[in-house]
Amino acid sequence: MPKTRFALLIFSLLTLVSVPGYAKADNGAELFAANCAACHQADGKGLPGAFPPLAGSDYIKEDPWRLVEATVNGLSGPMTVNGAEYNNVMPAMSYLSDDELSAIVTYVLNSWGNAGGQFSAEQIGRYREEAGLEARQGGGERHPGTPESEHIFQGQALAMQEAEQVITPGAPSLSQSEFAHARKLYFERCAGCHGVLRKGATGKPLTPDITQEKG
Repeated sequence: MPKTRFALLIFSLLTLVSVPGYAKADNGAELFAANCAACHQADGKGLPGAFPPLAGSDYIKEDPWRLVEATVNGLSGPMTVNGAEYNNVMPAMSYLSDDELSAIVTYVLNSWGNAGGQFSAEQIGRYREEAGLEARQGGGERHPGTPESEHIFQGQALAMQEAEQVITPGAPSLSQSEFAHARKLYFERCAGCHGVLRKGATGKPLTPDITQEKG
């Protein structure tokens, strides 16, 4: 474990010991809903085969600092969570401020039966600086010029295996096997940003009314 990461983790543990009864950030739930629930779901259970759970996650329990690393740097590649394999891409949430990331991480650590804990905005800012990034005192725009409504996931949870082929007028034709392959690729590489219903999450929407015009 790198010395800086180890020192920050020890600092976090000392903070928890010295400040009993700390409260999780008031706006953590709201920030999680706006920035994370599209993939990990409002109940933190994720989507099987696509997005790993945060609720009761052995991956987080083993090393809570992974939450900070994932939100600041993003995450990609194969991983095992609660015995299930995942191989997807999580974009970095660098547009959020240190306070906002602290609120989200603290909310996750203290929700859905997780063991509890917290990482302060100071710790996250220090980690960003050590990683060669600037600490953020204020949140930024995810995609400048994009209405907020396009960022927020719209629609109910949809597991990968439940997606059905719908032929949109003017769209290229696909066989069932081609559609199945395209669906698998989308959920593995695209849905993390653009949402499981293509209506946008941290990325812009990719619904047919938008994509067909672009060819």
